[in-house]
Amino acid sequence: MYAVKQTGVVTQFWRSTNSGVSFTQMTTGWPVAAAPDEQERTEIAVSAAAPNTVYALCTGVADGGSGLYGVYKSIDSGTSWTFQCCGTGPGGVPSPTNINMMGWDDLGQDDGGQYYYDLTLAVDPANANKLQVGAVNRWVSTDGGITFTCPAKWSHSYKADYVHADNHDIRYYGSEVWVANDGGIFYSSDGGATFNRRMFGIAGTDFWGFGAGGWTGSNVMLGGTYHNGTLLKDNNVYINGWVCTDGGDGIRGFVHPQYDRRALSDYGYKTLSGDRNVNNGNSNWARQPNASYITGESSEVAWHPNLVNSAYVGNGNSLWRTDDNGASFAEVYNFNEKVTSIEVSFSDPNTLYACTYIDWWGVKKVWRSTNAGANWTEITPSSGTINGNTWVPYDIAVSATDPQTIWLARTSQYGDYPNINGYVVFKSINGGTSWTNITDANLNNEWPSNIAHQLGTNGGLYIGTRRAVYFRSDAAPAWTLWNSGLPARIYSTRLLINYRDGKIRNGTDRSVWESPLEIASAPVANFCADKRTITCLAPSVQFYDSSVLSGNGNSWSWSFPGGSPSSSTGRSPLVVYSTPGTYDVTLTVTDANGTSTKTITAFINYANFTASTPVIANAEDQLITPSGWRLDNPDGLDSWTNVAVTADANGVAGRAWRIDYYYYNALGQVDRLFAGDLARRKRGYAAAIPPCVQTLWCQLHRRPTRGDQHHLREQLDPALLRGGPGLRDHHDRRQSMGTNGREPMGTARHRPERVRRTKRGDPFHRHLRLRRSLVPGQHQHREQRCEAGGEGSVGWSLRQQHAAHAR
Repeated sequence: MYAVKQTGVVTQFWRSTNSGVSFTQMTTGWPVAAAPDEQERTEIAVSAAAPNTVYALCTGVADGGSGLYGVYKSIDSGTSWTFQCCGTGPGGVPSPTNINMMGWDDLGQDDGGQYYYDLTLAVDPANANKLQVGAVNRWVSTDGGITFTCPAKWSHSYKADYVHADNHDIRYYGSEVWVANDGGIFYSSDGGATFNRRMFGIAGTDFWGFGAGGWTGSNVMLGGTYHNGTLLKDNNVYINGWVCTDGGDGIRGFVHPQYDRRALSDYGYKTLSGDRNVNNGNSNWARQPNASYITGESSEVAWHPNLVNSAYVGNGNSLWRTDDNGASFAEVYNFNEKVTSIEVSFSDPNTLYACTYIDWWGVKKVWRSTNAGANWTEITPSSGTINGNTWVPYDIAVSATDPQTIWLARTSQYGDYPNINGYVVFKSINGGTSWTNITDANLNNEWPSNIAHQLGTNGGLYIGTRRAVYFRSDAAPAWTLWNSGLPARIYSTRLLINYRDGKIRNGTDRSVWESPLEIASAPVANFCADKRTITCLAPSVQFYDSSVLSGNGNSWSWSFPGGSPSSSTGRSPLVVYSTPGTYDVTLTVTDANGTSTKTITAFINYANFTASTPVIANAEDQLITPSGWRLDNPDGLDSWTNVAVTADANGVAGRAWRIDYYYYNALGQVDRLFAGDLARRKRGYAAAIPPCVQTLWCQLHRRPTRGDQHHLREQLDPALLRGGPGLRDHHDRRQSMGTNGREPMGTARHRPERVRRTKRGDPFHRHLRLRRSLVPGQHQHREQRCEAGGEGSVGWSLRQQHAAHAR
């Protein structure tokens, strides 16, 4: 019997010849590190084919290198040892003749590695000269450990003998080889020539972050699993339900509560295709929330309850807000401490709560704002209230109906420290001015990781801990273990409630679990919209239900005084307003558990502007988007890029904005390029420009006949000619199938196109210049320079000039 023992900076080898009754240390030829060198971890292995032959895989730091210390071999049951690999002695700087098997490089040329985290060694029971070494990569020797090769790098998943990175155990069973690593379990039936995954049905996925969609996306889930990338469930799109998307080291996972096709991971803002044969799109989310493997140090995306494109994130030491669905963010407040848990009141979005994390042992704090984040008041419970240990972080939850009723759970970074028995959960009914301890003995020796309030209940609370889940309500004010159906011990990363299906989901270190809610939620009406201020340019408002509402017996009843339609029974109605003013909105929701109504007065503001013109906005030859301009890109699958333009007969050299639509096949999708408030950006023009005259509308038509020519057309919105809502600016990817390949130009007057086509590698590389004057009496004249290069791509730079306009 053989054993190794770590002592200081060395590892010792011991042998027993009496079934473990006593052991003797064997030292001849065994490595002994001397500071500053170290040899602190070793794996040993024996083959049944040669039981007296013992191998030792030693790691550490020696001779200017780190990672592999050396491979040693004994043929006399450990009595004496011989250095086998690699190079001429322990450690050393990696080179072609001194490989480091502990690193990430499959040629062994990088230093270091994760040798104190992942390390394993196995010997073929039928061949004592064949060794399997597991570290970041898997290495194989067929000559008794003298030379090694890496069959497949950690990133070479296309190879037949690939196994995931960070290997922790390798076992032989006859000709079978089993490998356990950060990617699960891999199996080979041919001695390691090929490997297959063997882990379906094992609930072992370790979610470090977890998110789920709202009403329409209740079965869309996303979560980072760190070394195993990000896992995505899009209803039943993927075989076996989930797919691994993105690369490794992911933590975050959030799904938009209304746009169920949009989900945020560490790698960007995804647009889900809904088809496993079509790649998901990816676009930029300007500021990611703080993310950490340390409990209590991560932040979140907290969506505004009434504005569908608005959300808050804790990024760095500041709270940030987006009002364009993540395209840009504005700093709301700098706390000078890392922002972690944040909550926006469901009933009053001006009331915000935030927790901060200065450092591991620093005092953690809780804050409240009642003016949408402009000012903050510290509401941290006193040290006496929580019985000390003020360094423990917090997670927070807010009532659905009262913005001043909140709960705090203490979420220690440790799983067994400190002892916070009796001081775990606290409640305030005055916005944190004072706190009441609602802990009881049932939570003793539990270390919470997160808390969730079930909206529509009388204080219904779920606490996820490092071991289980507990539930409490004001009607039954005692914490009860609520883990029926869960593994005996499970770490709860995040609890999320699915009101539509009446279930709670638990993203954990052993996959995602769900269960029917302990009690039913009464409906709580609420709604959101894509905007609250409208103009004659964009007079329509898209409304969404954001209520707490069951999918059982549900219905909606909307009232839109001054809008068209003036009422609706749909979940997401589109309403158009035609007259300047302010308008109330009312929503009544009903389900099997009751009825709830919410009215927000003056929710919609139809602005009426007047201004003098002309004003010029120039986007010509600009490397970045002009200040205030923005791209509305709902599906996220295409985006604008800035390209260099060479001089030709149609224009001078410079830069232009380009979008490639050729490979995009979804009909009816729209991108809109908004020019923004021109006057405030142009020197010499102080007046505000009416929103009605701030945008352009260009439309690209694709005709799949006559050599697959592409026609760029400008079209005036007929509504404008009728005196109604004005010009919209968008790039409309629709296919025109008319007899001449062109759609009617309405009543606007168009000058002829001048098109030059040349062969430049692509079938249709051309340059277009368009000029157009509107019909007399209309308010806008503009000149465009359009550069089209490559098959189906269009690039343009815009120069706008606005004539006088009065409504």
